[in-house]
Amino acid sequence: MNRLLPTLLSVALGLGASGTVWAQSVPGGFAVGQYGTSFTNGTAMAWAPDGRLFVCQQDGALRVIKGGTLLSTPFHTTTVIDSVGERGLLGIAFDPDFQ
Repeated sequence: MNRLLPTLLSVALGLGASGTVWAQSVPGGFAVGQYGTSFTNGTAMAWAPDGRLFVCQQDGALRVIKGGTLLSTPFHTTTVIDSVGERGLLGIAFDPDFQ
């Protein structure tokens, strides 16, 4: 679990990056990095048991980062969604038996 925290922090910082960049003080053992540049309105993320990182976009797209690379095709896109204001695809969780 500890090896995932630095990556989790770096992705979390990248999700909100759009325009203004603020200086960050990063704790020891953590690194700032960027995975992909095509996220718009990232809302949540979760690690799959196989190591892939799934990232929710508010507009309904569920994106996948595999081996440090953002896959070009979304894993799933929900079209019946209202993403106005604080609505949209806002979270993700995996079943313990997820393959």
